[in-house]
Amino acid sequence: MTRPILAFSILALLGPSLASAEIFRCQTSGSAVSYQQMPCDEKALGGPANIASEYPPVNARERERIFEQEAAMYKRLEAERDRLAQLAVVRAAAQPAPQPPAEESVGTVYYPVYGPLSMRRYQVRGSRGGPGLHYPFPR
Repeated sequence: MTRPILAFSILALLGPSLASAEIFRCQTSGSAVSYQQMPCDEKALGGPANIASEYPPVNARERERIFEQEAAMYKRLEAERDRLAQLAVVRAAAQPAPQPPAEESVGTVYYPVYGPLSMRRYQVRGSRGGPGLHYPFPR
């Protein structure tokens, strides 16, 4: 039981070192460029690629300064939001309540009168260019 665990832990520790293998940039005679983990063939030109595998440490002081600026900005935005919410409440309270419309006396009632519908909209040309009738409703 302990041997498989020991073997697995050794592989887990060696995994990152195997993953950071050297990368080669190879260029063939047709100007095609490829990147690979194996050295280039005799026909291809190239060598180890200059790809960074280590990065500089994090600038903690600058990072904290940026976090403080963001925190101050969020605090200002929240204060502005609260101020605008209070202003909206005050404006809503200051407006008079809407009053119902006054009763109007009913006088003469006018109704619109429409003439007969024109049948020109239902006319379409016949097959020989002459007038024809087309009823859009089923008979």
